[in-house]
Amino acid sequence: MSLSIDKCKAVVFTRKRIIPDANIMYNGQRITLENKAKFLGVVLDSRLNGASHVLHVSKKCESGINILRALSGVWWGAHPYSQKLLYNAIIRSHMDYGLFVLDPINKLATEKLNKIQYRCLRIILGAMKSSPTNALQVECVDPPVQIRSQYLCDRFICKVLQLSSHPLFDSLRRLSSVVKTNQDLPFLLNSFRKFTSLPHPIQSSPMISLFSTPFKSLTYKPSIVNLNIHNDTIEANQRFNEIIHSNWPEYLTIYTEPQNYLCLVALA
Repeated sequence: MSLSIDKCKAVVFTRKRIIPDANIMYNGQRITLENKAKFLGVVLDSRLNGASHVLHVSKKCESGINILRALSGVWWGAHPYSQKLLYNAIIRSHMDYGLFVLDPINKLATEKLNKIQYRCLRIILGAMKSSPTNALQVECVDPPVQIRSQYLCDRFICKVLQLSSHPLFDSLRRLSSVVKTNQDLPFLLNSFRKFTSLPHPIQSSPMISLFSTPFKSLTYKPSIVNLNIHNDTIEANQRFNEIIHSNWPEYLTIYTEPQNYLCLVALA
């Protein structure tokens, strides 16, 4: 696969006001130096404060807010439940994507995301501008942006820890040993320390459990046998136990949700 130099961008991540000039060459061609770059839908700026990504997200959310506003109305508008589903699909999905990776982000950027949420919740509920924001969040069952970002990060880290060969596991462990415990932690480190300090740690494996299972067991089709026993008869239970013990004495019996189904599993 050849590399297209015209589509490549180089970003210097630094906290300095003056970004140093970096001369990066590839096959005799110079890669353009930019102050931000978009990677997998996340805008990474040179300071990694999340301001550029939030600006990108806010522009994408404007069209969704206009759709919500067009569907809102006191007498003829859509139901708040339907509008909440629409908000989750076309607005909050953009706000949630990759946000916890950039934490800690700029306070002004966080406030911009909060304002987008408040605008949407007021449109959904038909509330006035003077309505308390915490009441809007409770009424719509929509937590603040910071709390939801931490929740999404917890879900992500929980999946990462299940795979012991995940490359992020060692990086977070080294970073956690360097960062002090008495300072505010970013979402990733907070979730990592939370799940690694549990009294019963999460079980991990070098590969996904589905891939470690033999293919034959995944494609196995068990046989279904009809015992021809009617539940309304008096001797149904006795007859059922006799058939099970005589035909499958070494099997483990598992009763499923419907009462007329029984699963027999052979013990190794």
